[in-house]
Amino acid sequence: MWLTKWLTLLFVVQIFGDIPIPTDCPLSFDDLYPHCPNWDERDFDFIIVGGGTAGCTLANRLTEVKEWNVLLIEAGGIPSNLSEIPGMYIALQGTPEDWSFKAQDPITSTGYKNSVTSWAKGKVLGGSSTINAMVTVPGVPEDYDHWAELGNEGWDWSNVTKYFDKVEEMVKITRYRSNLPMRTTLETAIQELGIDTTGSSTFGYRDVPIQVNEGQRYSHAKAYLTPIRDRENLCVVTEMQVIGILFDEESNIQGVTVNDSFNNEIQEIKANIEVILSAGAINTPQILMLSGIGPEDHLEDLDIPTKVNLPVGKNLMDHMIIPVFIQEIIPLRGLATSLEHRINEYCENGTILDTLGITNFQGYLNTQNGSRLDNLQRPNVEIIHFSFPPQEPMLPITLDKFGYLDYYRTQLEEINQDKYIQMILIEVLHPQSRGTVELSTTDPYTQPRITPNYLSHPRDVQTVLEGASFIEALVNTNTLSNYRLVDLKIPECDQFMFESPGYWTCYATTFATTIYHPSGTCTMGNDSITSVVNTRLQVWGVPKLRVVDSSVIPELISGHTNIPVGMIAEKAADFIKEDYNYLV
Repeated sequence: MWLTKWLTLLFVVQIFGDIPIPTDCPLSFDDLYPHCPNWDERDFDFIIVGGGTAGCTLANRLTEVKEWNVLLIEAGGIPSNLSEIPGMYIALQGTPEDWSFKAQDPITSTGYKNSVTSWAKGKVLGGSSTINAMVTVPGVPEDYDHWAELGNEGWDWSNVTKYFDKVEEMVKITRYRSNLPMRTTLETAIQELGIDTTGSSTFGYRDVPIQVNEGQRYSHAKAYLTPIRDRENLCVVTEMQVIGILFDEESNIQGVTVNDSFNNEIQEIKANIEVILSAGAINTPQILMLSGIGPEDHLEDLDIPTKVNLPVGKNLMDHMIIPVFIQEIIPLRGLATSLEHRINEYCENGTILDTLGITNFQGYLNTQNGSRLDNLQRPNVEIIHFSFPPQEPMLPITLDKFGYLDYYRTQLEEINQDKYIQMILIEVLHPQSRGTVELSTTDPYTQPRITPNYLSHPRDVQTVLEGASFIEALVNTNTLSNYRLVDLKIPECDQFMFESPGYWTCYATTFATTIYHPSGTCTMGNDSITSVVNTRLQVWGVPKLRVVDSSVIPELISGHTNIPVGMIAEKAADFIKEDYNYLV
C-alpha cells in the first residue's frame, strides 16, 4: 500500500509540480481487478485484444460460459489513483495511461503546436473509460435506425435497446445539477433564446449523467471486471502489447504475437476458437494492416504481403470540435481556489472534484431551425461549456493538453488573470468529412499516421458557422450582457471582419480539433468493398477473427461513443454465444 501511495505522489508531482495528492487520500484499492500470473501455462479459447470498454465487456460476458477460457490482453497497466478523481480527467492526457496519438491535417489545426491535434485514448485497463470525461449520452433512436438503413440489419433501435439496458445494469452513474452560479446563469440565457432546458425533448439543454459512483470514476473495468475478478476461466494480462495476428502456413488464424514488457520478450499465444480485436479505432486498424489485412495498395507500399484486401483505416470519422471563448467585460467574480485546496477537499470530504462542474449541462441542437437532417430528426450540434474563474489553475493545464500554441495560450491566460473565461465547444455530431488511419512504418511501436480531414466537406463548415451563430446569440442575451466573445488575435484571420462568416471559417480552420470519438476505421456493412466486418462483426474473408470496438461504427451518433461501444460489445457477446450454441 505504501508503494502505491508513493507512486501516486510521484505521478501527480510530475503533472502539477508542487501540488501532490495527500498520501492518506483514500483512493487505493487492493485486488480490484483480476490477475493472471500463470497465463503462459494456460490454453485459451478466446483472445481479446484491448482491455478497454469493449474488451472488459466481452471478458465478462464470454466467461459466463464456463467451458470457455478467455484471455484479455491490455497494453497499459492498472488504473492510477489520479484516474479515480472525476474533476481531474483532463490531467490524464499525455501520461502513461494515454496512447497520446497525434493527428495532422494538411490545412486545419494550425493553432496547435506543430499543427497537430492530440488524440487521447486510454492505454490502461478500462481503456478510454478510465481517462475520458465520463459523459453518458448514447444518442437518439434515429441514429441506430440509420445504421440499419445503411445495410446493417439488426442494428436498428428496436434491436439494440436491450443491450443498452444491459450496459445500464452494469455501469453506475451519477445524475447531478451543478450548484455553480454559472449553471443557473447559462440556463436563464438559454431560456431567453426559447430553447428547452428541462431535458424532456430530443433538442435543448440538459444535465447529462456521468460514469461516477460515490464521487469516483466508474470505468468499464470496474463495472465488468471487478465483480468477476475471481472467475477461474478469465485471465487478464496488463502491460502486454499485441503486435500482430498469428497465422499458420495456410493463412488460418492461430492467435496473436505479443510483446511481453514484463519479461521483455516476443511471444506467441494461441486461441482455439477466435481472436477478437477490441483495441480501438486507431490500434485495431494498425494491428490488422501490420498483419496483412488492409488496403492492398497501401500494404504494397510498405512491402507487407496482402492476405485480404479490405478498406481498413478508411472512413475515419470523429466528432470535431471548435473551442470558442467568452469573457467577462467587467470583473465580478472572485479568484479561483488553488488545485491543492481542491484536491485536499476532495480527499477529505469527497467534494468539488467529484463532478464535472457545469460541463455536464450540455446542449443538443439542430442548427437548421428544426429542419430534417439526412431525413432524420436529430441534433447536428452539441454545445459543451467549461468554466474558468479568474486565475483558474486548470486553464493553463487544459490549454496545454489541447496543444495550443504559446501565442494563443498567453492571450487567454492574460485575460483570465482578472476575468472569468468560459470555453464553449461547438461539436459537429454528424460530420460528412472522412479521414484515414494508415501505417507510417512497419514498426508496431511507431504511431500510425492519422489524417482526420477536418472541414473537408462543405456541410461541416456550414454546421460550424451555424453553431457559431448560436454562440453569438447566446452572448447577446440580456442575461450574459457582461460577457463578450474573446477576440483572439489570429494573424491568418486578420483579413476578415470579427464574427463574419469568413472569420468563423478561418477560426474553425485554425482551431479544429477532437473530442476523442474516432470511429469507423473498420466499419461494418454488407459487403467487403465498403466495409471491413459484416453485421456480426466478423472480418470479411478471415474466419475466427472479429472486431468489436468503435472502429465498426458505420456513422457517428448524436452523443458520446463510450456507452454505445459497450452496447456493441454486449451485442457481439450474444453473437458469439449464438454462433457456438451457447446463447440461452
